[in-house]
Amino acid sequence: MATGHETNPNEVRSVLDYAEGEIFVSSLEAVFKGVLESEVPVHAVYGPARGPFQNLRTHAADEGLSRLLIDHGCRLELIDEPGRAVDLAARSCLVGRNVVMLMSAGDVLRSANALVRARKLLEGSEGFGLLLIIEDDVEHLARSAPVHLLDDLAIAKIEPNDVSDLRDMIEHGIRLSRAGNGPTSMLVASNLLHSFDTITARPNRVVGTLDVAAAMKRKRRIGRGSETMSLLRLSRRLELNRTSALPSPGERAPLGLVAIGPAYTAAEYLLRRFGLEGRIPLLRIGMSAPFDDSIAERLLSRCERVVVLEARPGLTGKALLAASEAARRRGVETASTWWRSLPEIDGESPTLERGDALRASQVARKIGNLLDSVSTGRTITRGLAPADPRFDELEIPARGSSIGVEGAIRTVRNLLTATGQWLRERQDGEVEDDERIALMLDAPAESGTSRYDRLVEAEIWGRNRFLADGPAAIRECASDPTPRLLVICDVGAKGGIDVVRLATASVPEEFGDRVEIRTVDLTDLDGFLEVLRESVLSDNVRVLIARDGTPPRFDQSAIERSFREVDRLGFTTMHRLSRPAEQACSLRAPILSESLGTGVDRVGEELETTFKIDRLPRRMARMIKVRVRPLLEQIEVVRTRPPMVDVTGPTGERPGPPVIQHAAASVWRCHIAGWRGGEPGLVSRILCGAGREMGYQVGCSISSRSAGPGRGAWAQLLFTRPRDGAEPSLPLLIPFGEADLLLGADPV
Repeated sequence: MATGHETNPNEVRSVLDYAEGEIFVSSLEAVFKGVLESEVPVHAVYGPARGPFQNLRTHAADEGLSRLLIDHGCRLELIDEPGRAVDLAARSCLVGRNVVMLMSAGDVLRSANALVRARKLLEGSEGFGLLLIIEDDVEHLARSAPVHLLDDLAIAKIEPNDVSDLRDMIEHGIRLSRAGNGPTSMLVASNLLHSFDTITARPNRVVGTLDVAAAMKRKRRIGRGSETMSLLRLSRRLELNRTSALPSPGERAPLGLVAIGPAYTAAEYLLRRFGLEGRIPLLRIGMSAPFDDSIAERLLSRCERVVVLEARPGLTGKALLAASEAARRRGVETASTWWRSLPEIDGESPTLERGDALRASQVARKIGNLLDSVSTGRTITRGLAPADPRFDELEIPARGSSIGVEGAIRTVRNLLTATGQWLRERQDGEVEDDERIALMLDAPAESGTSRYDRLVEAEIWGRNRFLADGPAAIRECASDPTPRLLVICDVGAKGGIDVVRLATASVPEEFGDRVEIRTVDLTDLDGFLEVLRESVLSDNVRVLIARDGTPPRFDQSAIERSFREVDRLGFTTMHRLSRPAEQACSLRAPILSESLGTGVDRVGEELETTFKIDRLPRRMARMIKVRVRPLLEQIEVVRTRPPMVDVTGPTGERPGPPVIQHAAASVWRCHIAGWRGGEPGLVSRILCGAGREMGYQVGCSISSRSAGPGRGAWAQLLFTRPRDGAEPSLPLLIPFGEADLLLGADPV
């Protein structure tokens, strides 16, 4: 038995070191727990510290996790470039090592060439395991091109349905890769990668104490399957695809469901919620490629209608239809298959959209009529709340669009528009021999450009796009005599490749005098505008690297870091309130509460005296106008102690003891509108910790989409009574109308 380092009794024990009991882990911690528990050794974990894996850097600095990885012969490497990570993983696999790779959404396309090289490099090799854990951002990425790329490369694909299943599929994925002598991909929904849940701990592969060794003897799973099996045979031994409530041969159920990945949890909860568990056959697809036709044929031959529930309708539905057609050619009567357009009942033909299958409420409303045809003496759709037509008329504004790369690009676009307007005003009324310049944003226009002597083409790039295609664009612009202006928004990267160095190295030596590279501050709008005006008047190619300034306005991670000191103290030390100078000496000052209603700028810059020179158009008379006046007055308030909390009611009475509302409830859900700090947010972390101390099983799912500077959109919490492993898991996303508490956290 392998023995790890001696345990210090005063050392804080890592949650990943537990061998039994219930532990509360994030999805990323579940991945590491799967690596440590896997009977097949995992030698390396590669991944970037961004997206759903942004806490990877924190885990790399964790001494407890580092000690566990060393004991298990595994190393963790942070690699920002996905193509290089794939190359390193392929070289490690050539010497018989097992590697787990973490890839955020979009990394598959960026590393497409590297995946093709790795696939060819590993052909004919044996004795290795390569598992690609890929984020599937169903909500924001409409296209499923990464999935099609995996299919073109004949890479096996598995999909977990919850956090516990994510932990178990680490070992399954490595086994499948070793059996198939090729990479295996695990496609994980984005909301699952941003989830926290309570799972049952099992002993790690390497133990260090007698207590853990005893627990290992009690809890160790029996290994199933052999690496000499084929992929489909091994998947059957691992029970990745399984059915429930399947009718006996010769019987046909009126309706059957096929659920892929996280849609299985929603479908299982839906059937149990309406008392249809055991009456409707349910097929759970854990390995969607290669597709197991035999288990699909058993379901199709025993149902009249089959509805496929998956995050992206059509990916697995087409494979199921192919299995159905193959069975029909052999004379087997199979069910009609539906995956996007559902059967028409009572004149209604609902459609399953992208992401609908992940929410039980959406599935209930889309297939409610089909469930009514199965249910006896009960109408499922009657218990659903009717849709409010006012919700369809609401126009929800874009949230969080002022920060991040999108906010930076929008700011640069507005400045370029202002620069084009400045060019038009500057040239109105000029003499005929002066050069007339036009600024074309994104693409040159064909009409109306003949009256200009020179066209300056401007393009706006994000950081990730520039890292992929920027060097080739700079080389092309350098050899083209047309004046160009490239603005790269270098926002949101704490480390990795330096954009300035990459742009400088991309300039051909023979065109070194034609390309100019400068760094500008996104927070200094006046200075940025002056640089843009200077650039459009130049005949050369200008490459402007736009970066966030101090205090940060666009970099979300930098904004979150600026709030950490506020969270540590519990209050903001500096408050700055700016108001027009006309109100400074007014007899009746404006009500302060009305000013505070617009929000106090917590990280506002100190006002300073500045001046600027504006060139007047030629059409105006030649004269000089000088105007000096105060514009703003700024009030600074420095706080040294936290504010006093008012513990009295509006009429002066003290609050009474809290009244327990949900003491008898077995399931309790909470929606938190807005969260700050690291995932899952400060308020969510407090409530989850309180629930764990009270003996509840706790789960949490968050939306990482920004709702403002330093704030996430929402978090949803689930509290349940302790359950054994045989009971099905509940969906972490709150079904419509089942939230018990709504909190608005940090609204300002």
